[in-house]
Amino acid sequence: MPNRQAPSSDPVPTEIVLSDDDGISLVRLSSFLLRHRRLLIRLPLALAVVVGIIALVLPRNYTSQASFMPQSSDVDASQLSGLAASLGFSFPGGQAGESPEFYVALLSSRDIRDGVIEHSYVLPGRDGEEPRTGTLIDFYNVKGDTRDAQLLQARKRLEKDLRARVRTEAGLVELSATARQPEVAQQIGQRVIGLMNDFNLRTRQSQARDEREFVEKRLEQARTELLSSEDSMVAFLQKNRRGYETSPELQFEHGRLERRVTVRQQVYGTLTEGYERARIDEVRNTPVITVVDAPHVPPRADSRGVVLKVLLALLSGLVIALAVAAVRDYMTSARVQAPDDYAQLARLRTETWDEVRRLVKSRPR
Repeated sequence: MPNRQAPSSDPVPTEIVLSDDDGISLVRLSSFLLRHRRLLIRLPLALAVVVGIIALVLPRNYTSQASFMPQSSDVDASQLSGLAASLGFSFPGGQAGESPEFYVALLSSRDIRDGVIEHSYVLPGRDGEEPRTGTLIDFYNVKGDTRDAQLLQARKRLEKDLRARVRTEAGLVELSATARQPEVAQQIGQRVIGLMNDFNLRTRQSQARDEREFVEKRLEQARTELLSSEDSMVAFLQKNRRGYETSPELQFEHGRLERRVTVRQQVYGTLTEGYERARIDEVRNTPVITVVDAPHVPPRADSRGVVLKVLLALLSGLVIALAVAAVRDYMTSARVQAPDDYAQLARLRTETWDEVRRLVKSRPR
């Protein structure tokens, strides 16, 4: 009998082959990366160097932070509004600008932005230089043929340099102003708060004027009605000087006239009080914004974010290099597998470039 060979206990190595059916093989991928290694290294590095140099060369910005809290007004909660409603009159109540969100929206208005742009700012001189004074159009170095064109460009620049957000839990509005000069950044923040306060003051004074005009007309009517009720009461007492206490009908009539006089007196007193308050509010010029943190001169410049920008440039350069390398491989494969199509593509490309050069040369100077 032939001897049976005992099975070997050593494991048989299994060969793993990544074919084209399984996708891109590791060998092909490595070959692709090594074949285009110069492009994959040089392009990201070059882009990162350029972005880093630009980030370091550009002027630095300074940001001034501030925060304020809107003050609530008690005009809309006055007794006059309820009294006017009970009497069937519409009264212009409610205060605009009570919520912090209003001030964030107000910051985007053209009046506020133009008021910030056209304000005169002072930059202190350094090393014996004269102080520099100018608007944001001057500090932005805005170019334009007309004043409207300059304002349009300055608005776009200010939209990026001026930010506001609401801290709902505290009821605060946080404001940040950015400029190339720290002193200008602080003055921009001060100007914005001043313009918002002036706007709200004008709004409240206008509402107080409407209230005064309404109360003034109603006060004349209330005075006439009160005098009429008092005259009716005097006439009743003169006519029934004796004996109305013993007559139920006359007692009822006396009580009705007395209640009418009392109501007219209450209305007249409330309107008088509201009229005096409206006259005071019409000329009041006290601030309606409580500044929690005033704008300050930033002690240091804003971070340039050079590291982040360089990393993003490296990543972007790598993606672009991979795309260029893939196009190169595809064109090389097309040249071998479809020479006619590649020749037609090369011819069309040459014709296109020739047409572009002719258009550039024939362009009028």
